[in-house]
Amino acid sequence: MSETMNDESLLAALETLAADVPGLAPGVAVAVPAVPDVLDGATGERAAVDPGSIWLGVEHRGERVGETAESARVIRTRLAALCPDRAVRVEILRPGWLPREGDPQRRRAETISRLDARAHLRASRRALVVGEHGENVPAPTLDLFRAFGHASRIRTPVEIHGPGRLSLGSFVSLGRYGKILLLEDFSMLPGFVRQHYPAETVSPEAPGYLRRAPSVIIGDGTSLGDAFFMTSTCRIELGRHVMSSQRLFLSDCLHLYDDPTIPVILQGNTDGNPLVIEDGCWLGIGVSVVRGVRIGRHAVVGAGSVVTKDVPPFAVVAGAPARIVRYQTPDARGSARSSGVPGRDAVVQAVRDVLEDVAGHPLSLDDDLGELGLTPPVVGRALDRGLPRYLGLARGLRAPLPVTGEDHRTVRALGHAVHAALETP
Repeated sequence: MSETMNDESLLAALETLAADVPGLAPGVAVAVPAVPDVLDGATGERAAVDPGSIWLGVEHRGERVGETAESARVIRTRLAALCPDRAVRVEILRPGWLPREGDPQRRRAETISRLDARAHLRASRRALVVGEHGENVPAPTLDLFRAFGHASRIRTPVEIHGPGRLSLGSFVSLGRYGKILLLEDFSMLPGFVRQHYPAETVSPEAPGYLRRAPSVIIGDGTSLGDAFFMTSTCRIELGRHVMSSQRLFLSDCLHLYDDPTIPVILQGNTDGNPLVIEDGCWLGIGVSVVRGVRIGRHAVVGAGSVVTKDVPPFAVVAGAPARIVRYQTPDARGSARSSGVPGRDAVVQAVRDVLEDVAGHPLSLDDDLGELGLTPPVVGRALDRGLPRYLGLARGLRAPLPVTGEDHRTVRALGHAVHAALETP
């Protein structure tokens, strides 16, 4: 379509196309010949670009940070028909980033200048540490973030390592004395081991020393209290309008401790499992949530709880480890009310909790309950006493448990049996 990548008509067409995509700021898009520093917004590292490639910057309206990837996909799909012979990189920018003054050529020149300044900032600042009290991080450092939505605030003092991998939606509020560690590079640890423990042999290719690509996504309207702490080697995602009190701890990974001859601090971290907190959750003061956990929408986590297992939507949990106390379900008017009898998932989870209490330690699905002393009579008595009390059921298990000793080999089978007993008239 265009003979050169500087063709004004092509650049103008790209800008018009991008500005028409729903969810993006109308009329705010700039297309320029691609420059090296825009290829990797997370690392800030300059890289080679293909001759003739184009960079297209579009400002997000700032409503839902999770929709930026979809907006970029829609633009790329339309670009395939508009300029099939061009490699186009689409980047969704925070509100207010693009220049608005001057004619198209002047705006493109100013955009390239800003991209160059941003690349220098990201290459020189691998961490954001602000020690003074303030209502927000300094404006010049906002380019360090992967996304920073409209009217969002990170109150200082704050410490963020790897801000280029942190995305904030609009109207987000993070409290003071927070710390976020996006742990992507452990390559320096083998050198420390050789320096301080020369007798020990470590491999730079060991699992704990490999590079990671962590990310933290915080949805629109989410508010975290003071002294929060997050650490990630994988992905932590908070939905929209999540609220927490002070001292929230979130981690999608663990410290490795396999080698007893080397301090844990020098062994690196695991690859991690995604940690997700869905929309509308409320977490009380001093809550901890560990790797691989998903907390369902509108769940409530009591103060001081340690969440080690998935929490169903509308559940109220408390304790260390956290256990289901009761459920909330939306009524016809959209408010929340207590539900007297839990669903199957709650029963299965409660059975596991009761059995772990009886066994004295966590159980896996491979545990032989008979070898642990959890015979049918023992389990039956524990469930008969503990399960109705724990869940607040109106009645006990009036029907006999329709299971044999062999059926008790897994908690899952027992959960199904108890659920059937609960539904027996």
